[in-house]
This record gives sequence, C-alpha cells and structure tokens, in this order.
Amino acid sequence: MSKSKNRFKSQDARLTLIEDTVIKPPPPNIPANAVDFAASIGFISDAWQETVLTSESKRICINAARQTGKTATIALKSLHYCLTHDDALVLILSVSERQSKLLFEALLRHYANANRPLFRAETTLSLELDNNSKIIALPSSESTIRGYSAVNLLLVDEAARVPDSLYYSSLPFIAVSDGSIIQLSTPFGERGVFYETYTGSSPEWLRVKVTASECTRISDKFLKEQRDSMGEFWYLSEFECQFLAPEAGLFSPDSIRSIFDNDLMEYDI
Repeated sequence: MSKSKNRFKSQDARLTLIEDTVIKPPPPNIPANAVDFAASIGFISDAWQETVLTSESKRICINAARQTGKTATIALKSLHYCLTHDDALVLILSVSERQSKLLFEALLRHYANANRPLFRAETTLSLELDNNSKIIALPSSESTIRGYSAVNLLLVDEAARVPDSLYYSSLPFIAVSDGSIIQLSTPFGERGVFYETYTGSSPEWLRVKVTASECTRISDKFLKEQRDSMGEFWYLSEFECQFLAPEAGLFSPDSIRSIFDNDLMEYDI
C-alpha cells in the first residue's frame, strides 16, 4: 500500500515538474497607443478616427455616414482595449443580433490581422483572451440581455434604431465598474436615445460627426448618384448626418414646438 502511495506521489511530482517547465509563448508586443496598433495591422486612420481611438472619454457618440469607417474604428478600439487590459468585458448591443454580429466580425478581422494574440476561445458571438478579457455580441431582446455586470465597455451600434427600453435596460451593466459607453450610428429621425445624446449639451459626451463628403474613400460621383436616386430627405440623413422629421409627418417637430408660448403666465385656478 505504501509503495502504491509513493508511486502516485512520484507521478504527481513529475506532472508538477512538467507543468512548471512548459514553455509558454511570450506576451504579445501590443502597442500602448491604439493608433500605433491600428497602423501595425495595416489600418491607416483618418483624423477623426485618431481622435476616437486615442480618446479617454467614458462617453463617446459618433454620428457618421454610411461607409465612413465607424464600425471598423470602434471594433479596433474595443479589441485594443481588451488586448491591453486584463479581465476586461466588452458588450456589443444593437438593434438585432445580426447587427451586433457584424461589429463583432469586424473586430475578428482586426484580430486576425494582428495574428490572434492571447487567444483562448471563440464562438460565433464571443471572443475570450488569455488575459481573461472577453468580447460578447448580444441579442436584441431586453429579456435576454439581463444578468451581465462589471462591464467595462458597452458598444451601442446603430444606436438611432435601438429601442430606448433596450438601451436603458443595459445601463446597469456599467454601474459598478464605472464602465464606458460608445454610441455609433447614422441618424434616423428626431427621436430616441441617439438623437437626444448627440443633440444634448452634457459635457460628459465626446460628440463626433463624419459626413460622407468628408470621407476621401467616397467619390463625389457616387454621392451625386445617391442624391439623385434617393431624394433629398434620405440623402441628408444617410450621407450628411442630419436628424430630420419623418417625411410623412403632417407637422415637423419644429412646427409643433413653435405653437407653444413659453412666456404665457400661469394661473392657479
């Protein structure tokens, strides 16, 4: 019996020795600056993208036209954050699971270009790193996103179309961790959280606007074609980042607001 015990102890000792002597790859050399990290994987940043990538603001609202690079930029910023911070948790919230997955897939493309450092596990909607950081793309149902806590970074993609109830139900995620929020979207009328955030006056928010005409990758010829084909209303919303009243509305919000006289005296009757 004693020989058997000694044999097991000897095996345990050898296993411990093997575990201690396993050669692990050195930690990746990730640039501390997100713009430098972007350049290292072939992503050349525009001026506004550099502003967002290097910003330390805990509240960022990006009002950007289609195809100007807002999704790629935020995916890159999120990936860099997780690679340079241990135990980080990033959640992607959008109007649908498919839309959340699009931002997540953009992040995975950046990750592949960086040769997948610190990889531990991956699913269709999540990435886990060896430093215990995680990125998770969420479904769009208020009832199924509850339960997360200590979130460091909450990404709200297509924020103009995300229901207010879904957005507000996600805010407790960052309560304890004092986490950050990034809203990114193209305008969708004078309504909702994104409109209120971008047009609001809170100094906590860094507000960034990027029109299609400011993006050198979009030609004037293409923009003229779009303006002629889609009409002024949709063009101004999709490509010039303007918040407009619905086309079908009988009265615009400005018209409705103008009928109220704030100078009227109140009478207690």
